Amino acid sequence: MKEIKFLYHGSRFLSEIIKPNLATGIGSAKNSLCAIYASHDRNFAIPFSLPIVVDKNNNCFW
Repeated sequence: MKEIKFLYHGSRFLSEIIKPNLATGIGSAKNSLCAIYASHDRNFAIPFSLPIVVDKNNNCFW
């Protein structure tokens, strides 16, 4: 197995220590765990750092 050199966390803020938070996933409770969501793939983590905006019709977008 290849050693992972970097771990990316979907956040707009730079942190030295990553702490578990309650996720706000869409769907059942299994998508809203208190955990650290991270990836070795930078491109996968980037969208999670973008703010989600809700318009007057309850549509969500980045």
